[in-house]
Amino acid sequence: ADGTGTIALQNQLSGMTDASMPVGSVLQIVQYSDIDVDGHMETTSTSYVASGITQTITPKRNNSKIIVQFNTAMAESIATNAELYGKIKINGTDWSGLGQYALGYQYQPTGRYYGFYFTGNYTVSSLSALTFEAWFKSHGGGNVRFAHDKSSVAMTLIEVAQ
Repeated sequence: ADGTGTIALQNQLSGMTDASMPVGSVLQIVQYSDIDVDGHMETTSTSYVASGITQTITPKRNNSKIIVQFNTAMAESIATNAELYGKIKINGTDWSGLGQYALGYQYQPTGRYYGFYFTGNYTVSSLSALTFEAWFKSHGGGNVRFAHDKSSVAMTLIEVAQ
């Protein structure tokens, strides 16, 4: 023993499993991050298109919560008929209950260079892998950019025991 309490703490944690972690414990964190987007992430499509901002997590505990944090630092609507909408899909399916503007909305001419920021939580119902992906579209068909060249984007998934 070195007097710091190190041995006692190691003894307390030695047998800890994901299943025995108390409510509120962080079980895992995974993140997608691009701090220097190469080229505009843009579209004129009026149907949602995949952004490529995706992250997969395999839950360690049933009924846990996945806290989802998403941001794009510099989105823009650059045409007069451009309205930028964003959403998140889980395993390729719309996130049930997520509002139309939950991920963000921008309207030209005032919607230039604003970020999209979102935090939500998803309740785990099985231990199967979950893939979260951001999607975006131009409501009016004008050019929209979900992420500007040289800006940043990130998606963080945090599993919390319940």
